[in-house]
Amino acid sequence: MAHREQIEFVKSVKNQFPQHFQNAKVLEVGSRIVCGTCRGLFDDCNYTGIDMEPGPGVQIVVHAADYQTESLYDTVICCEALEHDKRWKETLASLVKLTRPGGLLIITAAGPDRVRHNDENGYYGNISQTDLKRNLKERELFSDHVIRYDRGKLDIQMYAVKRETPVAPEPKPKAKAPAKPRKTAKSTGRGRKK
Repeated sequence: MAHREQIEFVKSVKNQFPQHFQNAKVLEVGSRIVCGTCRGLFDDCNYTGIDMEPGPGVQIVVHAADYQTESLYDTVICCEALEHDKRWKETLASLVKLTRPGGLLIITAAGPDRVRHNDENGYYGNISQTDLKRNLKERELFSDHVIRYDRGKLDIQMYAVKRETPVAPEPKPKAKAPAKPRKTAKSTGRGRKK
């Protein structure tokens, strides 16, 4: 699916990372063309579209979390689909897994303030920055990433370049041990007044 703001965002990502839009191996998740597509922004690419529903732009009908392939992709794009996916957390994990090291992941979705729309699959849930950050280890997995809102909080937009090698997670601060009770000196009887 595509709308103007989504296409403008993907164009801006293309300007920043043109190598991921030309002669690349691309996977589009949620590829059924409903309101337009970003497919035209990719030049001479090996382009695969998957969706839960058959329709224009769909080569393989499968839920992203169930998509099995030996391949990794130079670019994985998922636009305006996560909010329609009851299993969006699993899909998010799949998107990361299917992106090759050094590859580009692009996501757009309905942000927290967008009005519910087109829930023909029986599910609709807006996506927030917190949702993405909670479910992505972005600092560990990505060398460069942006997660932002557009049009207030109507749209959530993200791009991320997957690290060649994941970094170790930041250590969690150690909890302070509870304070031990103070030992008091036993009275020896010295220093007492009689």
